[in-house]
Amino acid sequence: MSKPQSFDPAEYVKRLKVHSPEFAAHHNEVISHIPQHCPVFHAHMESFSPTEIDVAVIGGYEAIMATARDPEILSSQGEPEMFEAAKAGLISLNLPTYVDPPLAFEYRNIVDPFVSPRAAKELEPRVRELVRKLNDRMVEKGSLDIVQDVAQPLTAILTMWVTGLPEEKWFFYSDIIHRMLWRDGDPLAIHAEMEAYRKVLREDIERIRADPNATGVLGATRTAKIQGRPLEHWEAEGMLMLLLLGGVDTTQALTGSATVFLGHNPGHRQQIINNPEILPEAIEEFLRYHAPVLGTSRKLAKDVEVEGVKLKAGEQTLVCWAAANRDPAAFEDPNEVRFDRPSNRHLTFSVGPHRCLGSHVARMEIRVMLEEMFRLYPDFKLVEEGLQFAPDVAIIYGYKAVPLTFPPRKRELPEDPQLEKLLAPMYAKR
Repeated sequence: MSKPQSFDPAEYVKRLKVHSPEFAAHHNEVISHIPQHCPVFHAHMESFSPTEIDVAVIGGYEAIMATARDPEILSSQGEPEMFEAAKAGLISLNLPTYVDPPLAFEYRNIVDPFVSPRAAKELEPRVRELVRKLNDRMVEKGSLDIVQDVAQPLTAILTMWVTGLPEEKWFFYSDIIHRMLWRDGDPLAIHAEMEAYRKVLREDIERIRADPNATGVLGATRTAKIQGRPLEHWEAEGMLMLLLLGGVDTTQALTGSATVFLGHNPGHRQQIINNPEILPEAIEEFLRYHAPVLGTSRKLAKDVEVEGVKLKAGEQTLVCWAAANRDPAAFEDPNEVRFDRPSNRHLTFSVGPHRCLGSHVARMEIRVMLEEMFRLYPDFKLVEEGLQFAPDVAIIYGYKAVPLTFPPRKRELPEDPQLEKLLAPMYAKR
């Protein structure tokens, strides 16, 4: 019998097939190798096609800080034909993802009041009420799935509140995104579904923007100005698509990763039980170590030299946030989960003009879910055979399913018929 071939991250980064099962299996080895041995390098990277493309990878912490904060070095600006296609209704163009400052800031300023620290604080009572109800309906059984029964409906319903889309459509607007990001189903069929999805989204946008009582981001777009003119429907669609894509999966993925880690590491779980006040620090460490997003694509706007590597204007670039989070120059013992880090300036939410707008709301959601978990079932056990990890960690890193068992307990709250009606489409499809 031949000896199994050992995995060599130094060789692997040269071909960097980030969408492969091999990368999923060796994700931690690869992202730990990059900042130490090749913080900036060129590679053939498998793209979504999956044809291979030449790409510059920036994965060292300081290398990212020296480039990603400056749009004159790393640009997000989309090609003119992308904007023409979006205006013609042929595609949805995520905004402000595909524009550089100062225009990017104009779009961000419309969204910011709904996801700011103040907004997160104002949303927290509603979020806690919903999390308690989602947990309460399951506690008598002594089992639930922290991702599918709690995080998935919470993050999607909250995204409806933020965007101003109808709360009762949360499952319609989130289900296809789940399936697309988790590679769950035939890609061609999902693509066809997305066309129908975009049609409904456009109808909702047009209807809601005509309503003087509209709320959330959509309500704000009614009077918002971009470069001195009224914001158009295709722009509102692009802004909502970004909020939907960012709002319904990354937080649930991190919640799953954190729960699985705590299930496998009783010492860390006990630290939080003994000292609940460390939960915010624990969440920051989960965000660093279990970053849901591998990296972001950018384009070099000019010739630069970074870490001794010459990069040319026009080169496609992968800014690898997850690798920077494992840089020993920035984090002591970067491959260990430590809740007592004196400083944890991780890059999970990115840096620069496109830093994640929803970071404050995401932190609050995760904290509330974990607080309620520790209040209700701190002694949970993982159902190991039911754990479902992401098949493509370049798209999303985390868990699709994290079933738990715990001692049954009496319900604290009366049944909520309205919540049951909201959840019915999700449970009908399982």
